[in-house]
Amino acid sequence: MQRRRHIWQKLGDLSAGLAPDPSPDGLKWRMASPPDIEALGELMLSAYRGTLDDEGETPEQACDEVRRFFDRASGSAEKSASVVAEHDGKPVCASLCCQWDGGGRVPAGPLIAYVVTAPAYQGRGLGGSAVARSLRALTLAGRTRTYAFITDGNHPSEATFRRLGFDTLTD
Repeated sequence: MQRRRHIWQKLGDLSAGLAPDPSPDGLKWRMASPPDIEALGELMLSAYRGTLDDEGETPEQACDEVRRFFDRASGSAEKSASVVAEHDGKPVCASLCCQWDGGGRVPAGPLIAYVVTAPAYQGRGLGGSAVARSLRALTLAGRTRTYAFITDGNHPSEATFRRLGFDTLTD
C-alpha cells in the first residue's frame, strides 16, 4: 500500500536563504549516475527501514526503484542536481532530482524525488545539505520552481524542507 504523500513547493531563487554546508569532514560530494544503482538501492533500503516509508521492500525492489529513477520513470534526471555524499567510497546520503510533468495538478518543474541518508549519518543535517546542493544546482540551471513529495507524518522531512523554504501545497 502506498502511503499518502504531500506535494511541497519552493519558488523564486531556489538557493536563497540556504545556510553554509554543515557536512561532516571526510565526505566527498559528486553527481549521482546509473553505475550507482545498486549502492543507492542499498542506501535507500537502509534509510527507509523501520520508518513510515518502509513498505517491506526487498533489496531487489529498492534497486529497481533507483533504476526506474535513472530510466526516467518520473521524468528525465536533473543530472547536476542529483548528488551523492560518500564516506570511504560508500554512499551515505543522496538527493535525486528529475523533471516532473506536474501530474496534472501543478505546473511542470524539477522534483526532488528521493532524499536518503544512512542511519549512522541521520540527525546531522546531511539530508538538508544534500537538498541544498540540489537547490543550488537547480538555481545555476535557471530553475525557479521545484517540488518534493513528503510522506504524510514524516515530521523530520517536513522540518528539513520547511527550513529550506518549501511550503506544502496539499493537505
